[in-house]
Amino acid sequence: MTSNVHSAIKRNTRRACLIGAGAALVLALGTGMADAAEKKFPAKQIDVVTHAGAGGGTDITTRMMLLRGRRVFKKDMTVISKKGGAGAVAMNYINGQPRDGYTIMTITPSHLFTIARGKSPLKIDDLVGLARATDDPQLLMAKTGKFKDIKDALAQGKKKALKVGG
Repeated sequence: MTSNVHSAIKRNTRRACLIGAGAALVLALGTGMADAAEKKFPAKQIDVVTHAGAGGGTDITTRMMLLRGRRVFKKDMTVISKKGGAGAVAMNYINGQPRDGYTIMTITPSHLFTIARGKSPLKIDDLVGLARATDDPQLLMAKTGKFKDIKDALAQGKKKALKVGG
């Protein structure tokens, strides 16, 4: 790789990280944010719950977001890791917190899949988007096989269990 190409990749990666930090994927629950905004929000520390362990992609993205959040809000923001159940443990935890905007959550597609499967006390309508840090495209790929298209795969899946991923 030439130094110009390498430099461009580093520059674009750094730019993407800064944009991600400034526009984080954080969700707050309920309508408590409106009440909190009326009272000179925030008046105290904000806890950000993640389902990821330290050092993973979601954890790093969350911490990058907090760098910007601390500057904007002039308050401390801390990460609380609640691992397990494809986000179910984190969602159960946040569901038990006051809906006042002081406990918010970083989500990934795993959380949405967990909600869709009915494995969370939360519903999609409980989530209020604040900002986006990343865009995670989701793909369904298969080698040439017995399904003509995604509609055919879904129809077969409704008839009987399908083997996925191996």
